Amino acid sequence: MSNNLFLLADDIEVNNKILSKVLFNVDPEAVVLSFTSGDGLIENYIELLKSNYNPTAIMLDQKMPGLTGLETANKLRNMSAETAAPYEGPIIIVTGENDPMQYKDPENVTEVITKPVTMIKINDVLRDCNCI
Repeated sequence: MSNNLFLLADDIEVNNKILSKVLFNVDPEAVVLSFTSGDGLIENYIELLKSNYNPTAIMLDQKMPGLTGLETANKLRNMSAETAAPYEGPIIIVTGENDPMQYKDPENVTEVITKPVTMIKINDVLRDCNCI
């Protein structure tokens, strides 16, 4: 049985569903939780940690209302000890932009992938991050 827990944030629900399906194809036993905002993901991350669940990887759409993917990644990496432990696992930015490497932030972002997302891309990235 897989112990993988993936968190996703994309303001477009259909994108969350597509990415969830791709993740289930890569790891059929994984738990995938999706959110429509960076703020929603952060709130749930804090609650998950209180219940002793730590995500295997977090995938964030770059362009979301409110917090962008990079802003969400920064908040996850720099949480104060009073709020929750900073997230130290892989954070993957998913973008439809022509220049995806502009979002590669070595301190906060592990990898950047472009849409459309495919099983091969996700599989390669998760293997590179030692998530599967």
